[in-house]
Amino acid sequence: MSTATTLLRAAGAMLLTVVAAFAWWPVHADGAFVLLVCVTAPAASALALLARVRSWPAVALGGAGVALWLVLGVPLAVPSLALGRVLPTPEGLFELAAGLIEGWRGLLTIALPVGDYQALLVPVFTLVLVSALIATGAALSERWAVLAVVPPAAVLVEGTAFGASVGPAPAAQVGLGAVFGVLVVVWAAWTGTARRGNGSAPAARRSGRRPRAVPTVAVVVAGAGVVAVVAGLWFSAGPGAVRVVARDAVEPGFDAAAMPSPLSSFRAGFVADRAEAVEFMVSGVPAGTRLAVARLDEFDGVVFRVSDDDGLERVTGAIGVAPPGGSTTSEGSSTAASSSSSAAMAVQVEDYTGAFVPTAGTPEEVRFTGERAQSLQNGVYSDSELATVAVAVPLGSGDGYTLVYSPAERAAPVGRELATLTPGMPGATDPGTPDDSVVPAAVGARLAEWAPADAAPGLRLEGIVAGLRSGYVSHGQAGEPASRSGHSTARLQQLLTDSPMLGDAEQYAAAGALLARAAGFPARVVVGYVVPRPGEEGDVPGGTVAGEGAATDARGAATDASGAAMDASGAATDARSAATAAIAVRGRDTAAWVEVLTHEQGWVTLDVTPESRPVPPAVAEDDPIAVEPPRIVDPAPEPADRGTEPSVTATENDDDSPLPQTEPWWGIAAVVAGTVVALLLVAAIPFMVILLMKRARRRRRHRAPPRASAAGAWDELIDSARDHGLPPPPRATRRESALVLAGDSGGVRLAERVDAAVFAPEVPRAEQVDELWQASDRERRALGEHRSRWGRLRAALSTRSLRTYHGTDTRNG
Repeated sequence: MSTATTLLRAAGAMLLTVVAAFAWWPVHADGAFVLLVCVTAPAASALALLARVRSWPAVALGGAGVALWLVLGVPLAVPSLALGRVLPTPEGLFELAAGLIEGWRGLLTIALPVGDYQALLVPVFTLVLVSALIATGAALSERWAVLAVVPPAAVLVEGTAFGASVGPAPAAQVGLGAVFGVLVVVWAAWTGTARRGNGSAPAARRSGRRPRAVPTVAVVVAGAGVVAVVAGLWFSAGPGAVRVVARDAVEPGFDAAAMPSPLSSFRAGFVADRAEAVEFMVSGVPAGTRLAVARLDEFDGVVFRVSDDDGLERVTGAIGVAPPGGSTTSEGSSTAASSSSSAAMAVQVEDYTGAFVPTAGTPEEVRFTGERAQSLQNGVYSDSELATVAVAVPLGSGDGYTLVYSPAERAAPVGRELATLTPGMPGATDPGTPDDSVVPAAVGARLAEWAPADAAPGLRLEGIVAGLRSGYVSHGQAGEPASRSGHSTARLQQLLTDSPMLGDAEQYAAAGALLARAAGFPARVVVGYVVPRPGEEGDVPGGTVAGEGAATDARGAATDASGAAMDASGAATDARSAATAAIAVRGRDTAAWVEVLTHEQGWVTLDVTPESRPVPPAVAEDDPIAVEPPRIVDPAPEPADRGTEPSVTATENDDDSPLPQTEPWWGIAAVVAGTVVALLLVAAIPFMVILLMKRARRRRRHRAPPRASAAGAWDELIDSARDHGLPPPPRATRRESALVLAGDSGGVRLAERVDAAVFAPEVPRAEQVDELWQASDRERRALGEHRSRWGRLRAALSTRSLRTYHGTDTRNG
């Protein structure tokens, strides 16, 4: 092999690996990934080339590959731990080794793209390095050159498998598959022709006949293009469509649906010893800002909770932002879409405990501070559609964080502003109207009273808000009228039938969400806090100091997230304001409200809780609007301690409560089996094309005129010999070829009979031609008698006879 050919083969193997590696782009989508691929693949190919030139044994090449992995691993795969981003460090080497083991699962449990977060670049770095080493080594071998496409193909498949359930743009995915498919075919044609060489192809050129490989390669390339398009469309599934990927088989690390509903412990914030306790200090947000803890979109008759469909995904700190209107976003879009209107707030946790992180507006990025910052940062989970953030390690005293968020563009509509709204399209965050068995009967009666069906949607929503706000507030504490806690079906039935209505934000928000859904608006309940006005929160020792430190962090987070849109002077001004406006949020600032999805403004906030005012005496029992509530057993009352939230027990899930439905095992097995069969069929298409082309060639030869058909019988034997790796001698007669290929009297007699049929004065009869074809088939079978089953299969699927010659290369006579 010449030096030029050696270099070209190494470059080809490297190119195959680079193209295949970009199947991982949707997983990382970061400049660090591009640098990794562009450095690792050439370095590994150069090492394999050096090993070939120096004739290193496989063990030496493997050891050199490990050394290269250690040298390049930290600066390329864990750049944050590299000294000067160039030299490996002990800590970086430890993370590199850990990433090789844990990185694979980490990629399946975190929102995409991940960039260069932690050590999640280690898997693709390892794959690219190993693929380039093996592919280049195979490419430089005459025997195994065609198999150099296998390692890059594995990289391509794994990149797709580790991708998102929601596919990227089909054009990009199909384009990548098509480019890789064309490269594979060109590589196979080139290396196969070269392997056949050292005689046949050069001899053909010396004899004046040009190899007719171009038409065959063109057909195979076209077939590969079709396969690539079909496979690409299947894998990509189009924007918004869901496909089966590896992450579907991994259980999420944070199951919000299995956690106790934060709304169930709402009233614990108003108990005497908790009402004045400082939950956390917040700075960077104006008074009156609503800080959401969790958005609850499913009602099961006992509590509002996060639905099973809204799984929180692990994120790197940058949180995907749902587009206006509540439409579904791609699972792969997790890069914070900061804008010039982004703001930052800082929180210092005091008595607050829980896995849900209080947030303002639409969260974009969260960064933790304090002694547990790293452990908290490594376990951040988010749902961009619910605008909810949680942590695997519950927040506690001493923790802090800064949050970059997008404030609401317009104030919550009130009064007549509601009349212009129309329902938005339900999305993934709205499971729809609950089962009638869990909706209080009084919802229909109040809906007919406050929001008649013949009214416009906005007017119906306005009537619901006005009707609920006509009630009265009581938290059931000392000095207040008796008011039961909870928001079960029975408690909401009581609220909507009592006269006057009496409850707190827990009941009013839950009832408002059910009424809005009944009126056609997708709705959910939000539980959180309302930031009090300065002076109303009381004096908190050390509040200003905590605010200053948090504000400094907020300035840094806001600057990083917003970039040029928020200049340094603006960030400094915001920080000074935050430092002087550190506000204590207490238990009594707990709140709950309703969000409804509208066509005009997306998700909008509705405050359906009445203003605090004296509660009048109850209306007499014969009042015409009073409805006798049904006798329904309530769930157990919530404990007073906010830190220990109750869980829904089996006794609370009565016969009329819907049970969670799980996918049957046979359904999952059918999907997996169908996927495997589809992949096998797609992979078998190129081999089927080869067999069909050979069958068509044989049929064409057999049906030719008698003399040409007799010659075709011999050509069929010669092509079979080529496929078995036994090319005929150049410029040889049929008899000479038979002596070399067959070496027995049968092959020689066939050559003589074919010569007689071709050159005889009389045209051979049809039965004579058929006898020649039968003799040719016997000789073809004899070529594979002493070969293994695998050898015979390789010959049947070989393209040597297709890509080089169409006919015979022997001399007649």
